[in-house]
Amino acid sequence: MKHLDPKKIISVNVENETHNLKSIEEKASLNNDLYFAFFEYAPISLWIEDFSKAKKHINELVANSNTDIKNYIETNPDIIPKLALLVTVKNVNKAAVTMYKAKSKEDLLKNLGKVFTPSSNESFQKLLVDLLFGKTEAEIETENVT
Repeated sequence: MKHLDPKKIISVNVENETHNLKSIEEKASLNNDLYFAFFEYAPISLWIEDFSKAKKHINELVANSNTDIKNYIETNPDIIPKLALLVTVKNVNKAAVTMYKAKSKEDLLKNLGKVFTPSSNESFQKLLVDLLFGKTEAEIETENVT
């Protein structure tokens, strides 16, 4: 029986693992590019929003008041507009830029206050409450200024 050199075996395993890792990274990059293209070029206005600061703030308020989110919001409805200010829009797609006749994404993101109407604020508040109650999906229709 032939004796194998352990150094050569380890070397082969490391090389195979490196190749596998590169293959995984390439696939992940391809998937990321594909998802970005779906987002960016979708024919409808899409927004990526971050609700984490609002969620953190309401959780702190609820913890200090010894109640749950639903009861807290029902007894303190004035908190909703304050929570809405904590939500940040991270990205919008080309359809959103076109729909709002913005010069660029940056232009739209800087001028979000000009987009919303009292009606859209109510719809947004409904979305916010749904997400705060733990729903993982929520859908609203709004009237905005374009």
